[in-house]
Amino acid sequence: MDDDSAYRVVAELVRQQSLGEILLLSREHHLDVSARHRLVKFYALLKCAETLRYDQFRGFPA
Repeated sequence: MDDDSAYRVVAELVRQQSLGEILLLSREHHLDVSARHRLVKFYALLKCAETLRYDQFRGFPA
């Protein structure tokens, strides 16, 4: 998966699921450790961007 595809997938996941759920999905789909690390980095990047956009940290999905 290239970075653009990963960004789109993570952006959709961030809107729907918590980080814990995303990590469980990554394990279920047997993503290797480096892919899981990239996934967490993209998730964090998107949460930072969301914080800047809304001028506040809006938390994580429950």
